[in-house]
Amino acid sequence: MGLYSVTTRSHSDIEVSGENWLIALGRGLERWGVSRGLERLVCETLPNGTVIANDVAAGRRYVVQPMAVEPELPEVEPLPDEPFEGVSSAAEAWAVALQSAQAILPAESGAVLLLEGEYLRFVAASGPSRDELQGVRIPRETGVAGLCLRTRRAVSVPDAQCDQRHFGRVDALTGYRTRDLICVVVGSGEVVLGVLEVMNTPPGFEASRAHLQALRQVGRQLGERLVALGAAG
Repeated sequence: MGLYSVTTRSHSDIEVSGENWLIALGRGLERWGVSRGLERLVCETLPNGTVIANDVAAGRRYVVQPMAVEPELPEVEPLPDEPFEGVSSAAEAWAVALQSAQAILPAESGAVLLLEGEYLRFVAASGPSRDELQGVRIPRETGVAGLCLRTRRAVSVPDAQCDQRHFGRVDALTGYRTRDLICVVVGSGEVVLGVLEVMNTPPGFEASRAHLQALRQVGRQLGERLVALGAAG
C-alpha cells in the first residue's frame, strides 16, 4: 500500500493511500465529490512517477504523485559524543545542528525552520544562500517542510525540480537551485518545534537508512536542547 499526493487547482491537496496511483486517484476524486468516472480521463505518466490526468470535457487536471516518505525509524540511543553538550543558547544550538547534519550528509546547504504560529521561519542556514534565507517565513503546510511536519517522518526528495512538493518560491527568492533535499523533524517527545533540512548532496550520492536515522537523531537532540533552554516557542 503506497501513499500518494493528489492535487488539482479547484480543490485543496490531499494525501491518500492505495495499491497504485489509479486507486489513489479514484479515492481522491471520491473525497472531493467528483462524480465523473475515471474512464473520462486522459492520463500521462512522467519519468519521475508523477501521473497527469486530464478531464478534457470538464477542463480539469489532476496530478498524482507517489510520496517519497521514509517509513518511521526506531528511536536510537544518543551518540556517545553528545554534540549539544555545553550549548547555552538557541543560536548556538542551531549552528551545532547544521554542523552535525552536514557531517552526516555531505550536503552543500542546510537550514533549520521553526514553528511560529501558522508559519515556519528560517532561523539558521548554511551554504551559499544562508544570508538570504535568514528570517524568511513560509506557511506551515507548505512544501516538503510542511509534509515532514505533518507526518513527523523523514522525507527524501531526490529530484526537487521535478517534484511538486518542493516549494520553488524560496529558490526564486534566493536564486539558489535546490537539486535534492532531505527533511527531518525537530522535536522532543510529542513536542514538534520545526524541521531540519539538508540540500544538494554530491551527484550520485544516495542517502541510506543509517544516514536518515542519524539525521533524525540530530533533529531530536536539537529539539531536546531547545526545550531545555526554554527556546521552544
